[in-house]
Amino acid sequence: RLEPRQNAGANHGSLLYSAPGWLALIVENSEDIPNARNSANNRARFSTRLVQLAAPAPLTGSQWRMGWTQERYLDREAQVALQPADLRQRTLNLGWDSADWHAKYQGSIDWSRFRAADQRRPELRQDVERWRFHTSLKTPQSFASTTSLSGHMGLVLIAEKVRTEFAGTSNSAWSVLPNGHIRHRASVGSYRLRSSLSYRERMPTLFEKYGDRGLFRGNPDLQPEKAVALEWEWGFAGRVPLLTVYHREVIDAITPQYNARGLGRSTNAARAQVSGINIFRDLSLGQKARLVFRADWLRARDRSDGPSRNRRLPGHPEWISDMQLRWSHQRLDIRYGWHWESGAFYDSPNLLATPIVRQHDLHIG
Repeated sequence: RLEPRQNAGANHGSLLYSAPGWLALIVENSEDIPNARNSANNRARFSTRLVQLAAPAPLTGSQWRMGWTQERYLDREAQVALQPADLRQRTLNLGWDSADWHAKYQGSIDWSRFRAADQRRPELRQDVERWRFHTSLKTPQSFASTTSLSGHMGLVLIAEKVRTEFAGTSNSAWSVLPNGHIRHRASVGSYRLRSSLSYRERMPTLFEKYGDRGLFRGNPDLQPEKAVALEWEWGFAGRVPLLTVYHREVIDAITPQYNARGLGRSTNAARAQVSGINIFRDLSLGQKARLVFRADWLRARDRSDGPSRNRRLPGHPEWISDMQLRWSHQRLDIRYGWHWESGAFYDSPNLLATPIVRQHDLHIG
């Protein structure tokens, strides 16, 4: 029997300033966390404060970045987890992006520090420090005015140090993650066809490894994800592709898993395949109105040996659709957005289906 979900509200507020090379963003977010019993007296919640700043570095053409996030997971009566919790998490990020020297070389440096402590259990303190160094080389080469071939090679070096006070341990690790792609473009009249082959390794985020948001917790044993991807795009030159078809072979795919109590964490699937089709349209409805539409069909399967083989990867919906209708007149801007997704599961056996997501947004500015 369907019934209204208890303690499932959310409040969100943000302030954004954006200009070429500059960014300032402030976000305040609070979410109630429903439990598996749908209890009316449940008061568990998760709140987030976020600040992001970016500014150009003088004379170099590069950019500095800074981010600060404060998260709090509060469950005084253990309505969601097995024990009462008042977990505070803070993350500081500092970064630098190089200029694009001669359209060939790029680089970035990021430093992050993640700290977590439970006020009810102060011995469970955790301190994680991560350095990320990224460099890449682009090698464009044109054959004719209608055909071109380009390449990209990159390398990411990550150093991570973890200190856990309750265990009295301190561990350090280094990871080297190569990535690259080869891309071919061809033009026929006003149409463009692009195909690409890429390889990428992705390190789990600090949240995926160490975070805790009540219903979702980190997994420090996660391994980097490795993927080979083929992609074909068709559309008009200089515009977003109208049709995209893609296929990815993934090793150690990072995917969310949930149990029957609704508690989740990310795990590695030994092998996975992800294929999909994307359709995009951007239509002008007169001089003041515009309609943007996007639809995706996604087939994400677990190819690991075991009971979950050929099942859908948890957290990957089969259908996704987005639409935005925008109307502008002088300084007035009104936008209505609609998002819909279905066909996802919480778990690997595909026994716990997620509800259909329907989201409406209205912006007036």
